[in-house]
Amino acid sequence: MKLDLRDHDADGGLLRRDPGPLDPSGDVADLDLAHDEALLRTVALRRTRGIHRLEMLQVLENHLVVGLFLVAIQRDSHVLDPEIGHLDDFVFQQGAQVGVDPAAEDAEEVAAVEPRRIGDADPTQQQFSVQGADSHETHTDFHTQGGGAAALDRMCHDLVNVDPDRTEADRDCREKTEQNFSHLGLPSAACHPMPARPPEGRPELPSCGKDMNTQSRSKVDMPSSAMRKFLGLLLLAAALGPAAPAHATLSCGETPEFIRLLLRGHVRHNTLTPELEQRAVENFVLRLDRSRTLLTQPEVEALQTSLAGIFAEIELGRCERLTNTHRSILRKHEATAKFVRATVEADGYAIDETTSLTLDPETRGYAATPEARDEVMRAMIHFQMSNYVSNDSDPDDAKSKLTRRYERRLKRELEITPDELYSVFLDSFASALDPHTNYLSERVLEDFRIGMSLSLEGIGVALSEQDGYAVAERIIPGGAADRHGVLKPKDKLIAVSQDGKDYTDLIDMPLRDAVSKIRGKAGTNVWLTVLRNDGGKLEKLDIVIVRDKIDLAEQAAKLTFEEREVDGETLKLAILELPSFYGDPDPGNRQCTDDVENLLAEVREAGADGLLLDLSRNGGGLLQHAVTISGYFIRRGEVVGIQDARGRRQILADRDGDVLYSGPMVVLTSRVSASASEILAGALKDYGRAVIVGDDHTFGKGTVQTISQLPGDNGALKVTTALFFRPGGQSTQHSGVRADVVLPSLLSSDDYGEKSQRYSLPPQTTTPFLGTSANATEGKGHWDPVADEVVGTLAERSATRIAKDDEFGEIRELLAEQQENAGVVKLADIMKRREEESQETDDTEGEEKEEDSPQLEEALDVLTDLVGMSAQRAAKRPEPRPES
Repeated sequence: MKLDLRDHDADGGLLRRDPGPLDPSGDVADLDLAHDEALLRTVALRRTRGIHRLEMLQVLENHLVVGLFLVAIQRDSHVLDPEIGHLDDFVFQQGAQVGVDPAAEDAEEVAAVEPRRIGDADPTQQQFSVQGADSHETHTDFHTQGGGAAALDRMCHDLVNVDPDRTEADRDCREKTEQNFSHLGLPSAACHPMPARPPEGRPELPSCGKDMNTQSRSKVDMPSSAMRKFLGLLLLAAALGPAAPAHATLSCGETPEFIRLLLRGHVRHNTLTPELEQRAVENFVLRLDRSRTLLTQPEVEALQTSLAGIFAEIELGRCERLTNTHRSILRKHEATAKFVRATVEADGYAIDETTSLTLDPETRGYAATPEARDEVMRAMIHFQMSNYVSNDSDPDDAKSKLTRRYERRLKRELEITPDELYSVFLDSFASALDPHTNYLSERVLEDFRIGMSLSLEGIGVALSEQDGYAVAERIIPGGAADRHGVLKPKDKLIAVSQDGKDYTDLIDMPLRDAVSKIRGKAGTNVWLTVLRNDGGKLEKLDIVIVRDKIDLAEQAAKLTFEEREVDGETLKLAILELPSFYGDPDPGNRQCTDDVENLLAEVREAGADGLLLDLSRNGGGLLQHAVTISGYFIRRGEVVGIQDARGRRQILADRDGDVLYSGPMVVLTSRVSASASEILAGALKDYGRAVIVGDDHTFGKGTVQTISQLPGDNGALKVTTALFFRPGGQSTQHSGVRADVVLPSLLSSDDYGEKSQRYSLPPQTTTPFLGTSANATEGKGHWDPVADEVVGTLAERSATRIAKDDEFGEIRELLAEQQENAGVVKLADIMKRREEESQETDDTEGEEKEEDSPQLEEALDVLTDLVGMSAQRAAKRPEPRPES
């Protein structure tokens, strides 16, 4: 569900709503069906104790619930969203503080970085050339500029057409709208007239910054310190998804301007070509039927043909064909809802346990005929009914829930407005440029800022959607609801009021919309009507809660210690888990850099023998924070190189000379680790500072995105504007960071990673730019480089252990089973595994302790070996000669 960021997944279980197939938020179209498909892919994971938490929650198509880094789970059907979305790399101009109160079931822990700010020139900048695997030229010059000008020139990130000869009217416009944009540190896009589209339909590239006069440049490039503090490079690995429908005000006439802005800023595609137009149309039709259960292949082709030439019509302000297309989809939804009801209410209906289904919609494809489509739907219905029955619903109740589910989806589809439809089309075009370019609604930005700052303003309740109700899954410790003590888990929120008088019905409202009604500024009241089942007695309660600011500490960095016995000696090993590179524009608020620095101080004080840095669920975050944290483990050196849309490059480096931890170190990664986490892991590997352990490679995302807010409440554009490179010269694009010690994983598939994403950009390489001062010769700041022979020994020992490990054996069996079945799952197998899982639950009832994943356990074993080998090498070193 590429939810308006991340529903990231990239981490843990949580929040979701149940939108219709044409949801501009990017939730999986027909996501009810899609959710079930994803569950079927993951249900086997439950067989393997230990990997359930690490991989069940992050493996398949997990998404960020905009900013909360949570995987959407719909409890009533036990299903996960199937469409993977990974945090994107961003340059984000953050704005004023906002708050959102969405969370979900089991919410998972919901740069040369001296004082230099982003955009300031690095006096040690090096030159490096890029050998493009695409049509880009090879550049050898290194563009150098000082101050904020470098930031704009480096990125073209403002996506604003800056004209040095602005008219007086333009300046007046700027004065009137500057307040709205000052919090972003950039001028109002509304003040700059867009150039007319050339006759051949090829927009010109703007001279972003280079041709501006001095006065204009200072206005745009040299923001005040108050403005500049909001500028930040952001690297995320899960898609910050498309625009959400709520509050969308995009008009058909505005769409062409925003398309041109997307093209101006993109690192690769700068003209509207027939290929891009075709991609956009294909994306648009796909979003109408992501699960491929509404349309047949001939119908898809007919829709695509009917949309040929749509860009020319949109240029003239005509979007009738988009609305006509949506009407045809509405008829399909209506027919599907009737088909589901007729199927389950037919005399003698029973779940057919012999049913099988190809889970992946892309692999399954569209049915060739209506009859074949109906067969797929029947299989879907059997699987979905099985989900409900396994969740303690009797067959009649399950039938009722399933039919209401499809009827709710039809209702929500009927509520789609034209402006929301235009948002879907604009985002369909954006994602045709590459998988991480999107059109975002204002709400997406709002939620995203919350996810990055790990704070929100609201009542502090994790909500899920169950049969049309917003249900309190968990009360966030320390939040407003927790302090008031008036709301309990499993309470159903059925109405909300801002004044205690006028109430809004929440039943059947999309969860995200319900959340927007409940959240609000700290210190304000919110009135809620709640249904509570108290020992079988249903009560209706009216409660009032004073909203407050909530610190999402669960999603912050954490430190634990474990001990290992080796040859009679007890080793203390530190485990530092970093879920994301979070941060806030206000340096006084929570930053992951501060948290990690403080935790490393605890590591030193505890006298830990080794450190395991866990990035296995880290989808990315702020680029500068990745550079800063890299510097905690090396003395000084270059960390990452960035190349913008015009071929200009800059290297970000650590220059402070301090090493906060110099002992043996292992980094645990996975296919979920992406973007900023790949920068950190890649730098530590290139300098030989740490051993990388985990999946064969990380996600493989090597691009940077820029988020620029649009005028009014039109949301923002997220555009891929740059590429980044490791110190060794490699790009993480597609290949990621390869592990030194590879562990079996259910993510070890070509289905997971940047390379499998539609329209992902090709990788590039550059000449290495490794620093020469990363390690001190001796004393403070010295650390033992990881030699190749050490890595080889560690890998051999790990392979020996893995071959004997039962849990890794189960993983290998599941991988072989998946390969043999080629994506086809049998309902009988699913039901058998549910029964086994239920038995395991009964056998372990009362055991609350959560077990570490086998990957984490093996990473600790590798660290134990590394500590021992480091001690042996240290013992062989000659004693330093005493000074005479």
